[in-house]
Amino acid sequence: MMIKKIQPITVLLLVLVVNVNCLAQTAWTNYSFTNSPLPENSVRCIEIDALNRKWIGTDYGLAIFDDVNWTVYFTTNSGLPDNAIRAITFDSNNNAWIGTLSGGLTKFDGTNWTTYNTSNSSLPANYVKALEVDTTGFLWIGTQNGIAKFDMISNWVTFTPANSILITANIASIHVRTNNQKIIGTLNGGLIIFANDTIKDVLTIANGSGIPDNTQLDLAEDSLGNVWFATAADGLAAYRGQFGWFWYHPGISTIPSPNLSAVHFNDTESILWIGSIDNGLIKKTGASFSAYTTSNSLIPDNHIQSLTVDNSNVVWMGTASNGVVRFDETLLSSTHSINNSGSILLYPNPTTGDLFFKAEETFTTIKIYDVSGRIVYSKQTSVGNNKIDLSEWDCGVFFCGGCC
Repeated sequence: MMIKKIQPITVLLLVLVVNVNCLAQTAWTNYSFTNSPLPENSVRCIEIDALNRKWIGTDYGLAIFDDVNWTVYFTTNSGLPDNAIRAITFDSNNNAWIGTLSGGLTKFDGTNWTTYNTSNSSLPANYVKALEVDTTGFLWIGTQNGIAKFDMISNWVTFTPANSILITANIASIHVRTNNQKIIGTLNGGLIIFANDTIKDVLTIANGSGIPDNTQLDLAEDSLGNVWFATAADGLAAYRGQFGWFWYHPGISTIPSPNLSAVHFNDTESILWIGSIDNGLIKKTGASFSAYTTSNSLIPDNHIQSLTVDNSNVVWMGTASNGVVRFDETLLSSTHSINNSGSILLYPNPTTGDLFFKAEETFTTIKIYDVSGRIVYSKQTSVGNNKIDLSEWDCGVFFCGGCC
């Protein structure tokens, strides 16, 4: 509806101050080796326990962060068998199970460390790449040399190309569905489907399954039961069982990169978060994709190696060379109302002519937006009194924002 211009004009200014840069800095928090106790900047895995603590596996040490305090473990100050961490999960007793690059698997109950390796157990390899606990309490372990099912006491069942229909022993990812079906991703060996704890099928390009890529670096299930997987070179795909596949690639969709590394579905917000190797953090809502990169946001690294979402819908990411990133997207669109107090004082409001404002902080630019979000006024400012002539403006509601 058009607003007819009438003289004299009354301009109602509903003032909401948006400090754009400060909000962005609050939305993005980067924990690195240089500004925190994080032991190393290459972060391979992040998992969140029942107490909302972040367990962070790096190339050199394990860190636990409760949003205030850090605890860091190395082989030198704990029973950790290897400093290079590759996978973390938790059982129903809140014990942490930690997979390492060369030291096998270790269980940590908060005090004691118990390690399983190829010399003292039936673990197929000491390089443990993926861990999940199923709905009946068994630990599933993906290694460089096959899969193991472990009752967490003494009984092991292993699956390798030598004793099963596996094409490759190199496991990349494991997902346990709500019906206890296991979906296991490999490096160039297809997608493995377990039912009743036996291999039901191996889906590959060669056997006509319709799978778009034989490598699945990470897996996540949405609320409809679709299992999504990230590939290193062929984009994003979803396994829908008998209903076929979804596939998103830059050539056939708006996804900005085919080089993916991590995926996590946030049930609360129905958002699929995707980590990429070269294009930062990708967000999928419905059929639409958007990306946060080093060129359009404060994310410090475009190479995301791992990601998860905490119970406040905050995204936690592990990067290849810049540590951990905490991202609260809600803060990017947050506003703080002021009532003639705070960082900007505006008067009179409403006004029929001049609008005066006094900046109590250093805002380099003051901007006024209409209700559609369009910038209708922008001016460099300084601390102290400033004036805007609104006598020729149409009546309406406007929003005032400051950039520092």
